[in-house]
This record gives sequence, structure tokens and C-alpha cells, in this order.
Amino acid sequence: MRIISGKYRGKKLVTFKGMEVRPTSDKLKSAIFNVLYSMTGTTSLEGIVVLDIFAGTGALGIEALSRGANKCYFIDRALDSVNIIKKNLNSIGLDDDINVRILHTDHIKGVKALQVAEEKFDLIFLDPPYNKNFSTKTIEIINTCDILSKKGIIISEHSIEEKMPDRLKNHRVRTEKVYKDKVLSFYSIGW
Repeated sequence: MRIISGKYRGKKLVTFKGMEVRPTSDKLKSAIFNVLYSMTGTTSLEGIVVLDIFAGTGALGIEALSRGANKCYFIDRALDSVNIIKKNLNSIGLDDDINVRILHTDHIKGVKALQVAEEKFDLIFLDPPYNKNFSTKTIEIINTCDILSKKGIIISEHSIEEKMPDRLKNHRVRTEKVYKDKVLSFYSIGW
């Protein structure tokens, strides 16, 4: 697994052995950013603030940083994931960066902590364990805690078997892309 574009392009990322954690493939990462650029009409993430929930290896947030994101927060409850994110940030020299924060907690507590800190995000990645309805519940929490900026986008990677609603309170699906057994759902508040 590697960073596919931007400032850190080509850098290898540490990943997990086995299938307990399912890192987003380079091909799917590329698709995510291509759809995102198409939706926003830009090819840069300059200045945006990113949140990577269920971060695993941190690959999505790190890819966003490589492509110009100003700040990135990572949330994961697994200590192994937190340690791998730290290693991956260290490998590109961002382990001590003040614009990068890792929250070692579950998704609910993490989102609530960010609400208390009055953080707003332009881009939120969700890549939870499949078929546990975490995506839907997390988007509901994001809505309740009001941490998505007005033009922000939530990208949820989930199993094709997990049906996501077209609308979750204020968030509406703008597009969905199917890749074999995975679906990418792109939600936003309004455009």
C-alpha cells in the first residue's frame, strides 16, 4: 500500500497482516479522489480540514494530507491501528505536525470530543467494519454534533450488502459508486 498522489506520492505505508483490518486499496483510493474532484470541480484539497474515522492505517487521511489538506484528525479505537497511523505519519515526517491529531477512542466519543472542541470538517472519511450499520449511525452522530462544514462531504465505504439511506437528516447521497463488493456513498448537507 502506498500514497498514490501529491506531495508524498510513492511513499509506502505500513499495513496490517491478515484480514482483521481491511485497508482501502490503491485502486479504490484513486476512485474516491477522482469522484471527489469531479463533485467539487477542483483537483486540489488545499486548505481543507479532514477527519478519518475508523482510520485503520490512516491511508485515506494521509492521502488527503499528501494532496494538500491543511489539517487531519484520525479516530480509531484499536491501539494497533493508532500505532500504525503513527508509524505512517512518521515515515512522511508528520508525526509531530501540529495539524495532525490521532484520537485513540471509539467513533462516538471521538466525534463528540470534536464537537466540544468546536471543530468543523470539510471532508470526512468513514471506513468502518462492514455490515454492522456503523456508517449510518456515525453519519447520524456527525449530524447531531454538527461537525461537517456547510459544503462538507462525507465519504462512506461499505459493503454492497449494507444498504445506506438516500437521506440521513440533513445529509443526502450525492452519488454512489459500486466497486465489486464495495460501495462508496458520497453524502453532503446541500449544494
